[in-house]
Amino acid sequence: MSATIETGFDTRVENLTSIMISSEKNWNTIHRMITAIMKMEETEEDLLQDQFEKALPQESKGWFYSFLHRQINIFFVWETLQAMPPLQQDVQEIPPTPIQSFYSGANVFITGGTGFLGQLLVEKLLRSCPDIRTIYLLVREKANKDMITRVDEILDECIFDKLKAACSKYKYKVIGIEGDCTLPRLGMSEQDRMMLAAEVSVVFHSAATVNFNEKLKTAVDINVKGTKELLDFCRVMPKLKAIVHVSTVYCNCTETIIDEQVAPTKVGYKDLMTLTDMLDDTILTRITPNMLGNLPNTYTFTKRVTENMILEEGENLPLGIYRPAIVISTYKEPLRGWINNMYGAVGVATGSGTGVLRVLHCDGQANANLVPADMCINGLIAVAWEVEQKFLESKQNKISFDIPIYNYESSLDQPISWNRYLELTSMYGIITPYLNSVWYFCLTLIKSKWLYQLAAFMVHTVPAFILDALLLVTGKRRRFMKLYSKIHHTNFPTSYPTSAQRISNLNRRG
Repeated sequence: MSATIETGFDTRVENLTSIMISSEKNWNTIHRMITAIMKMEETEEDLLQDQFEKALPQESKGWFYSFLHRQINIFFVWETLQAMPPLQQDVQEIPPTPIQSFYSGANVFITGGTGFLGQLLVEKLLRSCPDIRTIYLLVREKANKDMITRVDEILDECIFDKLKAACSKYKYKVIGIEGDCTLPRLGMSEQDRMMLAAEVSVVFHSAATVNFNEKLKTAVDINVKGTKELLDFCRVMPKLKAIVHVSTVYCNCTETIIDEQVAPTKVGYKDLMTLTDMLDDTILTRITPNMLGNLPNTYTFTKRVTENMILEEGENLPLGIYRPAIVISTYKEPLRGWINNMYGAVGVATGSGTGVLRVLHCDGQANANLVPADMCINGLIAVAWEVEQKFLESKQNKISFDIPIYNYESSLDQPISWNRYLELTSMYGIITPYLNSVWYFCLTLIKSKWLYQLAAFMVHTVPAFILDALLLVTGKRRRFMKLYSKIHHTNFPTSYPTSAQRISNLNRRG
């Protein structure tokens, strides 16, 4: 008898469960009964139980109560499923944005992909444009590491952890190309050049020397010649949709108003390349100050020369110039506060945080013009899409294509002065001090250059001399005079923006 009841129980439970779930009316009935039981509403529970007992034969009452307990479990599972977020396949049904569609199936060529911005660019493209086909990185051998090793190290960085969790095979979309921007034809093999020429549709040129005091010859080879070699290469790409050259908003740092226009230079790019080829470093070092004019360093000088070269050599190419201001660590993605260098404003914060940097030549009222790296990359990716739109529009209207320039800066939207930036740096630096600090956190901004030089001698040079003397007496290696010499010869980005300087960003605002 019990075996018969058990068999009947399983069959009835299966049938009733199917009916309850498929019929909204029946499900509402069992839902009401379960709710009454859960709330211990005895009157309604007893009433419902009486109704079921009258309808059920005597031999079926045992399995009814077992069935009821099972339905309670089913109910909780059902409620849980209803509260769950949409499944992944539902998310993927959202139509792609115009920018995602632009990169769908695209083969992207990136120079400078091993740098700070380059790594973030690769990560963002892979994570936000999942239909991108391939990303080619131009990589040279460095520090006894070949191209393959360097690419693997980049893709194993912590910023790729988020991407790794979503797509474990992301590395297959990144291919390293051995080359060097300082060499003729970008130092690539003919086989690689033929393959890239046939496949690439989008090019990002972010390779550059960011050493403000780089030797003129080296700066010209990388920033000017490398860019020209790339433009020559892009002319043989039949699938090319857009090229974006990454410059800097401070190549026009001597201007009161930095418009989205190219400023002229004292020396043409052809003459400059000829001079650096013919003259040795000794002569170039002597004539460099005269060639720079009122520009503060070889970095800003060669970047301005490069922009002038682009206007001439980039004719009839879908080309845009992207000018970030002072790039700092990431704001949100892929990791909050990520950075892998000590350049610019980050170097100032680190130097003052460790107590090494005590005074700084800076107009404290000037706009610091800081931009988070991840937001800068978002703008860079969007610029490539807009460059293609503008290029196609000019062809459709049969008008000449004017190379657009995009100043990516924060002075108009979220202005912050150097005083305020260093005030925040000091506040958080004191809360979370560096482990290897050599002095208490204290930094003074001095607008006057000669007052700064006097103060630097008193609080930098004199203490450095004393500390090195103590190290010499104790038989240790001297290092502080060398450190401060390097600091004093570094043109921090704080030195040239003034409180009167304004930057326009009409193209970025659309």
